[in-house]
Amino acid sequence: MTGLLLHAGYLGGVTTAIWLGLPAGVTSVLVGVQPLLTGLLSWPVLGERVTRPQWAGLLLGFVGVLLVVGGQGVGSQTGASRPALLAAAFALICTTAGTLYQRRAGGDMPLLGGTAAQYVVSAAALGAVTLARGGGVIHWNAEFILSLTWLVLVLSVGAILLLMRLLRDLPAARVNSLFYLVPPLAVLESWALYGERLSTLSLGGLLLCVAGVALAARQPAAPPPRTV
Repeated sequence: MTGLLLHAGYLGGVTTAIWLGLPAGVTSVLVGVQPLLTGLLSWPVLGERVTRPQWAGLLLGFVGVLLVVGGQGVGSQTGASRPALLAAAFALICTTAGTLYQRRAGGDMPLLGGTAAQYVVSAAALGAVTLARGGGVIHWNAEFILSLTWLVLVLSVGAILLLMRLLRDLPAARVNSLFYLVPPLAVLESWALYGERLSTLSLGGLLLCVAGVALAARQPAAPPPRTV
C-alpha cells in the first residue's frame, strides 16, 4: 500500500501534472501543502499531537516555499488545465496518505526488504499503466544512464531508506516538515550548477523554510515531573 501511494501515486501524479502543462513551481506549491495536511491529520489518524511551535513552523515553511517559488518568476504562470490540477491534487493525497499509512502500519517493516517490496509493487502498477497506454520507448544515451543511476542510488535507495527510517522513529508531522527544504535547495542547486537566477525573494524564502523546519522538527519539551 505504501509503495502504491508514495512511489506510483505521488511520483506518477507529479509527473503527469507537469506533462499536462502545470508549471513545476506551481506543482511544488500545491504538493507543498503536504506537511500542513499531515500535521492536521496526525492527531485523528495517528494520535500524534502537533504542538503550537510545530504548527508555527509548518505555516512558516509553507510561506517560505511560496516566496521561493514566487521569487523564481513562476508564481504568476496560469492556464493549467483541470486534469493537470487534478493530477497534482492526486499526488498530494497519495503522498499524505502514504506517509500516514507507513507511520501507522510500517513500524516493524524491515527497511531493505520492505522498501524493495514497495518498489516491486509500484513497478508492476506503473508497468501495467504503461502497457495500457501502448508502451514506451527508452533512448539509452549517456544522459539517461547517468540520470537513472542517480535516481536509483541516491533517491530510490538513499533518500527513501532515510525517509522510512525517520517515519519509523519520529512523528509524521516532524518528518514531513523536512520536505519544505526541497524547493529552496532545488533553487540553490540550479543556481550553482546551471547559473539560473537567484532572487532576493527566493533567498528570503529559503531562510523562512529553514526556520520553519527548525521549529516543526524540534523535539517537544518533556513535561516536568510531578511532585508529591
